[in-house]
Amino acid sequence: MQRATLLALLLCGAAACRTTSEDTPDAPVGAAGKTPTAPAPTGSDAPVTAPAATGAPGATAAPGTGSTAAPTPPSPEASACLAALKPAITQTSFTVCLGALIRLKTVNPPGDEGLAARFYADVFTASGIPAQVFEVPNRDELNLAVSKRVNVLASLAPPNAPADLPSVILLNHLDTVDVHPDQWTLAAPFFGGIAGGYLIGRGALDMKDLGILQMLAMLQLKGTPLAKAVHFLGVADEEVAESGTLGALAEIRAGGLLPGLANARVVLNEGGFGLQDAIGDGSQLHVIATEERGGAWIRLRAPSAAQLAAAAGLLNVLPDRGTALGDRRANLRRKLEGWGCDLVSFATPNASYNVVPSVVTMTLSCKNRPSADDWAWIFDYDPEFALAERLLGLADDGRYATWKVEDEGSLLRVTLTGTTTAHSSTSAQPSALDVAVWGLRRLQALGTAKNRQRPPFMAYQLTPATKLFLSAVGRNHRFGGAILPHPDDLGGWIEALPPRLEQRFLRAIGGKAGIEKALRTSCTWTALTVGAGAADAVFDCRLVNLRPLTANGPTHYAEFTGQLERLFAANGLRGVSLATEVGWNFTASPADGPDFRAIKEVLEKAWPGSEATAFMNPGGTDSSYFRDPSSVPTTALKPVAAYGLTPAMVTPDVLRTFHGSDERFPVDQAARAVDAYRSIVAALARAP
Repeated sequence: MQRATLLALLLCGAAACRTTSEDTPDAPVGAAGKTPTAPAPTGSDAPVTAPAATGAPGATAAPGTGSTAAPTPPSPEASACLAALKPAITQTSFTVCLGALIRLKTVNPPGDEGLAARFYADVFTASGIPAQVFEVPNRDELNLAVSKRVNVLASLAPPNAPADLPSVILLNHLDTVDVHPDQWTLAAPFFGGIAGGYLIGRGALDMKDLGILQMLAMLQLKGTPLAKAVHFLGVADEEVAESGTLGALAEIRAGGLLPGLANARVVLNEGGFGLQDAIGDGSQLHVIATEERGGAWIRLRAPSAAQLAAAAGLLNVLPDRGTALGDRRANLRRKLEGWGCDLVSFATPNASYNVVPSVVTMTLSCKNRPSADDWAWIFDYDPEFALAERLLGLADDGRYATWKVEDEGSLLRVTLTGTTTAHSSTSAQPSALDVAVWGLRRLQALGTAKNRQRPPFMAYQLTPATKLFLSAVGRNHRFGGAILPHPDDLGGWIEALPPRLEQRFLRAIGGKAGIEKALRTSCTWTALTVGAGAADAVFDCRLVNLRPLTANGPTHYAEFTGQLERLFAANGLRGVSLATEVGWNFTASPADGPDFRAIKEVLEKAWPGSEATAFMNPGGTDSSYFRDPSSVPTTALKPVAAYGLTPAMVTPDVLRTFHGSDERFPVDQAARAVDAYRSIVAALARAP
């Protein structure tokens, strides 16, 4: 795939790397229970349940309770990790501990985060750092098998530190997204071992790697002088309903479980990586997430598929790659072939809110059944566009899905399977759902609606972080000097353009640099269901909104929902209902303060010749709730700067595995990542 496209695949931290599931076919469904058994040479991966406020196996009591539970031996996975920490913390320590953690399956849903929480608590406790496992309410209404979710906290503080000592929070999430085992080609999804120079398995990038780096930094800093406390906070359910973070925030108050976190000064979390040659010619660029798009996971319902397609066109998400000539040829072929196909049903089984669908199924009623050659044309996703992509190296054969057609009496059942998974907030490659809709349009079985002109509230916007990032691209990418007069200040140069030219230039430069979606509000559909007399779809919308939040003002996602309702009304859509099922605000942290400069200095020193820059994470992480804790009324935490980074250089082919198949971490980056992260935490914790 083209390097510019792959850069976009990194730029989710994630993120909101958030998913959900439901048993009914018209909703995103997580493939819980379908994960194959992973190799677990160190022992069992049975779930661990920790009682709230009373302690847990291998851990001290929950914070604030004053009681302790009898210690138990560390889990087999923690024991393997502990053995790798001696006599010193090395690259092997990282790979062994990360491999053991990957083999503990914490796919969400259902989560089973207690496995990872106990692992961390066991390692910290055995290493002399107080740690505790504690429960928070389960907020995932579609996963009601449990009432509680499990977090873990470990704290490192100077001797006799006051209760209100400023602190650094090392935030990570314990859960992962699901896997599609048939798409994993390098190793099993929970392999947790090294092959071909990579440590492979679900969570290797998102974000068990960063959790291990945070744990190792804490262990290395034990016993060194610190001016701030350092708290390791591993949270549950980030990929779905944020139960862990929202529950933890609710306990940061007097009388709560976590009063010691109320004076936090900075949060380190996921959201950025080092980009090795991702913007061209051997460049090394560290992106530090200082901003995050907001989010709105929206469900649309309509009486018919045609009405829903019209609404999707207004959201600018329908596959619309054709040309006028291509459309005329398609219409002519339909008339000549006379297929006469109608859509009877459509489903996206095992879909998620923030992962593009890998499998779609549809049932068709056709007067004349298409041949094998016909299906190849129907799902070709525009031959002209596919040819252009082949020339650019985006796809070997222009295919983004495979299909199977089965006779079911008078009906045809068609199943399309995508070639890979990806994060829906950043993916530029057509999904199985996109290919299916393209085919239905060629069959005229889903109406003839196309993308409408993008509404004004989805226009490109330059945020402070994206201006800094684009200027860094101009300095590091050869195309900057070739076509621009001021590559050192590319962001400022673009901002000075007339509005219409600015929009065109941002579209071009965003596509070239692989960040087109990060420059605007965008929507991607991740589920579609069509049945008798009804159609239902789910959209992952990410929001760029620079309007400051006010105490009594609307949230960014509520404002976006209102804009959509007015858009639908203005275009005469009737009978289409809209509901925001999950939402969060656009948030930002300063990119010019001492904490940001300390991070930047460490990264550029550890990778000579590299540049570290601010960036807007186009996805979403739990950092947004620390920057804006107003959604939790009981918390005493004030808004705190949060930065997303993983100190490791990764190449484009690795980046695309984020939320995708063959997820992996380059082992040659492990030693430098361990050293760099320790140095970053030390710089933040020692600063006054």
